[in-house]
Parts: sequence; C-alpha cells; structure tokens
Amino acid sequence: MMKRIIAILLSLSALLPLCGCRRQAEADYQRGVELMQKEENDAAVEALEASIRKAERVRDSHLQLAFYYERLGSHDLLALWHYEQALKHTPKDAKEMPDIRAAVERNADAVLAHLQTEGRQEAQEALQLKVTLLEEHAMRQKKWIEELQRENTEYRKMLRDMK
Repeated sequence: MMKRIIAILLSLSALLPLCGCRRQAEADYQRGVELMQKEENDAAVEALEASIRKAERVRDSHLQLAFYYERLGSHDLLALWHYEQALKHTPKDAKEMPDIRAAVERNADAVLAHLQTEGRQEAQEALQLKVTLLEEHAMRQKKWIEELQRENTEYRKMLRDMK
C-alpha cells in the first residue's frame, strides 16, 4: 500500500512541471497581449513567439502577430504567413473562419500589389540602366567617329601637300 502511494506521489511530482509549463505558455500569450497594448512591440513579439514555440494558444498568438504586422503596413508577407498559420490551427466550423480567410485574401492581395510595384520599379531601373549604357556607348562611338574624321582630314591634307 505504501509503495502504491509513493508511486502515485512520484507520478504527480513528475507531472507538476508540465502543468507549470502550460501556465507559463499561457502567461507568455497574456504577457504578449499586454505588451502589445502598452506598445512594447519587440517584447510582445518575443512573448507571442514563445507561446507558439511552446504550442500553447498557437492560433491566438499567430492572429496577434498577424494583426501587428498588418498594422505596420510594411510587413505584408509576415502578416499573410501568420494569418495562414492561424487558419491552419482553426477548426473548420469555427465562427472566426470567414474573418481569417478574408484577412488571408486581403494580405495576399497586398503582397501581390507590393511585388508588382517592386517588379515595375526593378524593370524601370533595368531599363534606365540600359538607356544609360547605350547613351555612353553612343558618346564613345561619336568621339571615335570624330577622331577618324580628324585623322582623315589630316591625311588628305598631307596628300595634297605631297603633290
């Protein structure tokens, strides 16, 4: 009987750290939300990422990070990724599903628009570089032609003087 009680106590003591981890991860999420509200964003991001690593409140942590990156405006790809991760961790019949899908579409459109704009800028820069190179080549050709004309004039003059 005593051995059985000791075995139960040992089992419970082995499980206690696991319970503490769960509360800590839950604390990471709560701390992240509180830090976001205080606008201590770097620390909030770290806390929410810790919550995700510990596999606690994964969907909610991804949503918080997605909201944050979307508000920044310059991190569309990160926002999209976090929304997609939240979508993966949301049950199919959850009432939030349509809102998360709409956020994924909205951010996918923003990323696409950014890539198109960036692509146009790169194409414009490449075109400008080609134009510059062609202009420089034309100037070198013009100088070369002028030099040949000057030499030609000098040779003609020498030929006239020899006669």
